[in-house]
Amino acid sequence: GGVIFPSVKNKPSITNNTFATDLLSIKDIKGYSCVDLLNSGMRQSGVYYLQIRGTTYWFLKVFCEQEVAEGGWTVIQRRDDFNDPRESFNRDWNDYKNGFGDPSKEFWLGNENIYMLTNNEEYILRVELEDFEGNKR
Repeated sequence: GGVIFPSVKNKPSITNNTFATDLLSIKDIKGYSCVDLLNSGMRQSGVYYLQIRGTTYWFLKVFCEQEVAEGGWTVIQRRDDFNDPRESFNRDWNDYKNGFGDPSKEFWLGNENIYMLTNNEEYILRVELEDFEGNKR
């Protein structure tokens, strides 16, 4: 994986698989947030590419939850049973900084990725928890 960068000095240090590296994927970009995608008619939850606000060539692969609580939610972490092998969350700081896992399964989006998506406007954080008996809060 890697990042598609214009010629700039201040590139993020991120080089993980959550960034788009395939130019064919970029043509599908419709917005800067999952709300933008929802408003453009993309009402199915799934993996999408978002353009990083203020850039021309930076795109981030995210999971958009479009079917819960009116949709438009960018998922920053998910842990669930997607069969073996399970994603290990016992990681060092660098992994949490850059992100790891698969956005369609278990993952952490990455501190730098979250910052790049949210540093230009205010957002609401929604936390959903589920216990081992399936009770959600």
